[in-house]
Amino acid sequence: MTFTDRLLPLIGGLAIDALFGDMPGVFRQIPHPVVLAGRAIALFDRKLNRESRSEAARRDRGIVTIVLLVSAAAGFGLAIEWLCRGYPLGALVEAALIGVLLAQRSLYEHVAAVGVALDVGGLPAGRAAVSR
Repeated sequence: MTFTDRLLPLIGGLAIDALFGDMPGVFRQIPHPVVLAGRAIALFDRKLNRESRSEAARRDRGIVTIVLLVSAAAGFGLAIEWLCRGYPLGALVEAALIGVLLAQRSLYEHVAAVGVALDVGGLPAGRAAVSR
């Protein structure tokens, strides 16, 4: 697989995300990966980050949580890439998944809304915008 073969799905995914954004219709059916990561973090926090543990133990458990989440994301990405490799429509499937999962447009829109809120209403309005 060449560099171009790997680059084309990424460029396609960026274009899909720029054109369509978060695609709420998709995420009414299945949870967004960020939601799943948040749920996993909350679960690990409840189970591993108890106040009765030492700071060192809590830090070590936090590191384990990060390693597990990053490994899961990398494993998912590698599995998709492996499954799509060699199929004529594989690059299109990868581009579609990248477009749905990337959320660059959504991030830009949320950051812009926070900026406007800060300009118009100051820090309290900015904080309220961040929480949305």
